Amino acid sequence: MFGKSTSFKQSVQGFFGSAPEPMDARRAERIEHIRAAMLSQLGPQGGQQYPLLERRIMYCRDVESLWFLRGDLLLALAMMHGELVARHRVDGLREMFQGLIPDALQSRPSPLGEA
Repeated sequence: MFGKSTSFKQSVQGFFGSAPEPMDARRAERIEHIRAAMLSQLGPQGGQQYPLLERRIMYCRDVESLWFLRGDLLLALAMMHGELVARHRVDGLREMFQGLIPDALQSRPSPLGEA
C-alpha cells in the first residue's frame, strides 16, 4: 500500500510533521536535562499561570525549539518575579545549550551594554 521504502510509522509522522532526527543517548540526556531545568525555573506556580508554555516545553521535539522557548520563559518569569530575576534565571540556562545548537544561534554580548 505505501511502497517498500515507506512504513506506516513514517506515513503517520509525515502526516503530523517530520520526524525528529535520531540522536545519540548522550545528546538526548542533555536535552532532557535542559527541559527539566526550564520546567524547574517555571515552577508549579508558573505551570498553573502559563500551562501552554509548560506544555510547549514538555513536548518540544528538538533542542533548537527549546532554545527559542527561552524568550517565552523569560516573559513568564518576568511577569512572576520581575525582569532582573527572570534574566538571571534564563541566562543561567545558556551554557547548557553549548555544543547542542549551532554557534550562529548563540547569543553574543551586546556592545550596547558597554558604556
